[in-house]
Amino acid sequence: DGILVAVTVTDTTPPTTPGTPKEGSASSDKDFDDNGAYSVFWTAASDPESVVAAYELQERVGTGGTFATLTSTATTTSFAVSGRVHNTQYFYQVRAKNGAGLFSVFSPVSDGILVDTTNPSAVTVTDDGATTNVVTQLHASWTASSDPESGIAFYQYQIRQDSTAGAIIVNWTSVGLATQVTRTG
Repeated sequence: DGILVAVTVTDTTPPTTPGTPKEGSASSDKDFDDNGAYSVFWTAASDPESVVAAYELQERVGTGGTFATLTSTATTTSFAVSGRVHNTQYFYQVRAKNGAGLFSVFSPVSDGILVDTTNPSAVTVTDDGATTNVVTQLHASWTASSDPESGIAFYQYQIRQDSTAGAIIVNWTSVGLATQVTRTG
């Protein structure tokens, strides 16, 4: 009759290295966070002999700190962190462990994320007055804002009819770093 033979394969090679971690989402890397809670994502490692069993994610506070393990049992390619401190930058690295208990080398270190929980300074808006005889154009300028932690990425304006609570004529529109706008139409 048939003979059953059991073969044990020993895995002596570590998994491949996971991808560089990204803070924010799997598809985009955020450089700033506004509340100290975000997720860290990385691309999967592989191991053809004994598969990837877990990931070890480490975090470093600041550019000169030491890495500390956040988890060594993650089975997915993301990990949620929370409670991170205002005006502090965090960096991440990850490695994979296979079914035989062998670790890959650590991934490259992420580019970091800075927690900024404060709003930029307020601006003062100056328009062309309470009334205008030009019916096809409006102009406004404003003082520059500042934010010592993450800087100013862009300004936006909105045009409403009759008051700050009136009907929206032009919804929030970015003007980059310009401190004035002339809207025609």
